Formats: sequence, C-alpha cells, structure tokens
Amino acid sequence: MTTPLGRKATFFVAGLLCALLLAFAGVSSAVDATTSTARQEPPSQATSLTGEAAAPALTFDPELPFEAGVDATLVAQSSATTITATQPVTITAYTTPALTNLAVYLQASRNGRTFGKVGRMPYSSGMRRYWMRVKPASNTYYRVVWARPGASSKVTPAFRIYVRPRLRLYLSSYTVPWGRKTTIFGNVYPSHAGKYVEIHIKSGSTWRLMYKLRLNKYSKYAVVFKPRLKGYYPIRAYFGPEWDHPANSTGTRTIRVVQGAVNPEGRGVWVTRWSYRGTKAGGTEDIYRIMRNASEANMNIVYFQVRGTADAYYKSNYEPWAKRLSGTLGKDPGWDPLQTAIDAARRNGIKLHAWINAFTMWSGTTAPPVTSPLHIYYNPGWKVASRYKRDGKWYFPDQRLNSSYIWASPGNSAVRNHIRNVIVDLVSNYEVDGVHLDRIRYPGPQYSWDYASREAYGRANAAYGAAHNGATLPRSVWQRRQVSAMVSSVYQGVKETNPEVQVSAAAWGIYTNRWKWPGVSDGLRDYYQDSQSWTAAGVVDFLAPMTFWDLDHIPRWSTLVSDFVSHRSGRQIYPGIAAYMYRSNFNEIRREIAAGRNLGAAGFSFFDYTTLSGRWTSLAGSFPLMVDPPRRGAETDISLESTTTTPSLGETIALQGTVLAEHEGKTVRITMYEGTRWAQVASGTLDRWSRYETAFTVPRSGSLRLRAVFAGDADHAGSVSRELVLNVP
Repeated sequence: MTTPLGRKATFFVAGLLCALLLAFAGVSSAVDATTSTARQEPPSQATSLTGEAAAPALTFDPELPFEAGVDATLVAQSSATTITATQPVTITAYTTPALTNLAVYLQASRNGRTFGKVGRMPYSSGMRRYWMRVKPASNTYYRVVWARPGASSKVTPAFRIYVRPRLRLYLSSYTVPWGRKTTIFGNVYPSHAGKYVEIHIKSGSTWRLMYKLRLNKYSKYAVVFKPRLKGYYPIRAYFGPEWDHPANSTGTRTIRVVQGAVNPEGRGVWVTRWSYRGTKAGGTEDIYRIMRNASEANMNIVYFQVRGTADAYYKSNYEPWAKRLSGTLGKDPGWDPLQTAIDAARRNGIKLHAWINAFTMWSGTTAPPVTSPLHIYYNPGWKVASRYKRDGKWYFPDQRLNSSYIWASPGNSAVRNHIRNVIVDLVSNYEVDGVHLDRIRYPGPQYSWDYASREAYGRANAAYGAAHNGATLPRSVWQRRQVSAMVSSVYQGVKETNPEVQVSAAAWGIYTNRWKWPGVSDGLRDYYQDSQSWTAAGVVDFLAPMTFWDLDHIPRWSTLVSDFVSHRSGRQIYPGIAAYMYRSNFNEIRREIAAGRNLGAAGFSFFDYTTLSGRWTSLAGSFPLMVDPPRRGAETDISLESTTTTPSLGETIALQGTVLAEHEGKTVRITMYEGTRWAQVASGTLDRWSRYETAFTVPRSGSLRLRAVFAGDADHAGSVSRELVLNVP
C-alpha cells in the first residue's frame, strides 16, 4: 500500500527517469547522426566533395580577407581514394570564390568516433589550395572545417580513404632441385591476426586455390610446398575484402624446379633508364624482353634504374615523373615502368632491385621546370659547393648547371632525410626485392663547402675537440661519416618497412689505393666513400664494386676483388664486370667469372644490359643452371648493427639487430672483447618483430670488438652474431 507521499515520490522519480531518457535519446540521435555521416559510403567521385554545415544567416568578421556579404563554398579533395597501408595522401581544400589566409582545419574520425582535429591546413600559393599530407589508417573518415569568426563554421561532407592492407609474398627459394621443398611465406600489414590468406598456384592456364592459411598473432603466414614435377610454378597470394578494407593480391612469383644440385650465386645486370623506350607500348615490350633475355641467360637479379636525377620512373609521393617518359618533367606518362618491370621479373623468375642514383640532383645546362612535387633543384642550400679565396676572403659558390650532373650535398641532413623518405616511400608501395644505391658519394675531393656542411662540420669539430684535448676532427673523416650515415639511414628505413628487401650499393671499384698505383682515384680519399665500413657495420646486404678493369693490367681486377672479399665482414660481394669493354671478347668475361669464384665472390654484376645484346647464349654457357642468389648477407641467424662504426669517445650510439625466428620478449646480450674474455656491456629485448635496440656508450679509444649473443631455449640452440668492430679515434 502506497502513501500520498510515496505516490508523489514515485511520480517524481518516474518523471525524472523520463526526462533523462528523453535527454539521452536526443544525445543518441545526435551521436547517431554524426555516426551516420561518418559511416556513409563515399560517392563514386570521392576525390571531389563539396558542401557546408547547416547554419543560420551568415555574419562576417571585418578582419576576414574578403568583402562583407560575400559567401563561399568549401571544397575538399584527396589525391587518392584507395591506397596501400602506410602510403601518404595529400588532402587539399579551397573555396569558391578563392579566399586565402582562412582558418581551415582537417578533422578525422576512426571507427565511428567523434571527429577530432588533425591540424590546421596551411595555404600553398603554388597549388592555390589549403593542404595537408597524412597517412590514413583503416576505417577513417576525414572532413575539412572552415572556422569562421563571427559566423557558423563550414564543413565538407565526411569522406573515406580506403586503406588496402599491404600483402607480401616470398619464397625461400625460387629455384628448387626436383624432389626438394620450398617455403611460401609472407605477411599482412596492418595486423589482421586470425584472418586468412589464399595461395593460388597456376596449373596450365588455370589459377587454382592450393592453400588457405590463417595469419598468426604477428599477422604472418607460411606453408611448405613440394613441387611434384619439373618446370615452372607461378604463385600468388590473395587477401579478401572486409568492411574496413578492399581486397588485395600480390604479383606473381615463379618457382623453377630443375634437375640436379643447386648452389646459390648472385647474377645481376644493370638496366639503365635508357635501356627501354619511354612510351607505354614500346617500353612495356622492351622491359619484358629485358627480363626474358636475363632469364634465358640464367641471371637472377636485375638492377632496374628508377631514379636518375631526383626524378621518378614510378609513381612517387616525393619526386616528379621523369621527363624521358612523357617529354615533360612531372607529367604522368600513363604507365609505370617500375611496376611493369616487377611484373615482368616475376614472370621470368628474376629478382627486381630498384636502382637509385642517390646524390645526383639534375643534369644539363637548363634548370628543371616547376613541378608538383617540386623538384629538389629549387631547395636552397641543397647543392654541393666548392670554395676559392680572393683578396683574403673565402667564397663558396654552388655547383653550376653543366652538361654532366649537379650533385646534392651529403653533408646536408635535409638532403639525407629526403632521400630516405623517397626510398622508404618506394619500398612501402612496390614489391621490390631490393634497393640498389648508386652515386652514393661526393662528386669529387673539392666538394662540399655548402653552408649546411660548414655549420654541421663546425659543430662536430667543436665536440671532437672538447673530447680530445682540442684536437681537430679531419674534415675528410667527417665527410665519409655523412655518406655512411646516408647508407645506414636507408638500410634502417628499408628494413623497418620490409625486412625481406635487400639493400646493396655500387661501390667505387678501388676502395683505397693500397698498392700505390699511379693515375687512379679511389673511393675513400677522392669521393669520401668508405664502402668497406658499410659491410663491417652491417648496413648493406651486399656490395657490387664497380671493378671495371681486366685481369692482365693495372688496376688488376683480381686484386681489387680479393680486397673487397677479404673485407666483406659476413656480407656478400658481387664484383662488377665491364661487359661494355669486351664487346668482341667474351673470353675475358668468362675468365673473370672463373677468377671471381676462386676468390670467394658470392656473385657478379654486369654493366650493362645493352652491351650484352647478342651474347646471352654465351653468358648462359658460364651459368648453365638457373639458381637463386644468396638469400641473406649475414652468416648467422642473429644480426648486430650500429648507427656508426667510428664513434667518438664517450659518445652514446644505438646498437640494433634481428633474430630470424620469432622470440618476442626474449633478451639479446651485447658483449665486448676485453683482452682475454667477452664481457657483457648492454642488452636489448626483442619486440614483436624479433628486433632489438639498445644504447651503448663508448668506454675507450681504439678498436672495440662487439657481438650479440642469443641464449639457447627449449625450441632452439644458442647463436652468436658476427663481430662488429668500432674504430674510436
């Protein structure tokens, strides 16, 4: 039985509950409206979206840069609507009529959450747009907001950028003896643990589903495949679509099953940017012929040039399309030479390494036109500079336009960061097997005295003097460190993006003139290229020294190859053979192949493709069987690398490496040789990708010997890395 007071209390509580429910319904409606907008499917032309938020009559602030009473429509655009994971896009916005100096912001909403501010979009007078570069995550919507003082904000409709997961496919061996097995493996990024990847193998003219593999907790998959018959087995992987991403598939990779034993050997050929026609039809035909000829000669690596003078023979987010492809720098040629080369290489069992000219900026007596992206020629302070003295005063002029190359300065950190970004962007968006660095040096001993280098050297010299009782850091040593820092940065960036991609470099053929040969230049003194320190530091998987001499004269080919092989530090050496010098004398090529094998070279690199024309049958005589190149440069299953091999006393450097099998959470010990024993000096914990990193402070001068130790466990034996030698001045 309820009293009047109780009934009043009951009615009050019921009324309060109704009010709360109505308020919650209103909030839910608002949230649902926002979520509905955020989850809407983008229209078919999602790169051009216009609109504005509902608002009362507009009022205008007198400080706004347009006349009172003039309205404008806000428009948003994206450079792409479907991308691969980690690929950046540029989002732009503009008003009609055109208005500048507005408070325009980019907002994002992920997984249906409330929109949050990404940042203010600066105005570019060149593009005549507000813009911002972002790396979209999956299931993310964007919109652009114009915050207007004294008036309601204008907002574009939400639009979605679809992120296609990055799917990788690898083979443990591309050439398999009959009756043996190979491993098909790969990964999906970002993580989709628990989902399935399909492996399709082509039989005749039909693709057949052979395996459906579940991704493990690291988003990786693997399966052992044993071919039944001799011949070719084209393979590709497929990852199906879901609500938050479109489907993706890999290019075709081919297993070749042969009779007899197979020993790995690298057989590379340089293919320059002039080796094929620039048109789509002609270029595609030429590239497929290149790969077919290389395969018929039993070659297994093609260094395919994709960057000559800070331009691109592929779709780059940082540099303009090459002029040679369309006749105009920066103009889309309507085809992609790099992707064409990748497809052709896969079909012919060839590994494709993207050949990058590192520090060459431009070529010719005329400056490049203004493009989008802007060519780096126009970045002030990036060119190398010489110096001269007049009337007691030093002058530092930039290198001028000439019929040869203009070079970017290795001593400028902005230059190095740009080159790293270019290469990481390429590896993120193309399934290359390797990155091959060329022109990774200074142009000559007189360079470079540009402002950034003078400032950076001054700081380094001051720090060196403070640590060494006022001593001077030799400028040549500092310049070598800048080139080595570039190599190390590229290696780290590539391995973080895709550990399976190899990094190599075309090194000057004479590392240093140990033999006092007259009239020759060497990489160490004349070009500040310390290539043998790169193998010692483990920042290249192999070197391709440009040993373009013969066996019978000085400089002697065998002497140079022996020097590089003896300093390989566990990495591989593929010495260069100058095919262009022996157009009518294939016997010299045959002799150098035999000599290189006797000296311990792991392979060979031929310069260049065009000069081998008509001699593919002769080359196949030296390579009677198609084999794989050595899969890794390191000799053990644990690696140890450093950011520099010539640190200063007391300097703290980063030591890092990888354990091949997955052992997340386990510890790697770093030990240093102390006269009679190895003592632990640091340790690092393996992350989810089986990588570790730790800090090490240099304790003394001289030569320090370090190695990484990974203890044995129930499922594996212990392992020790190759030695890393630090030379401390």
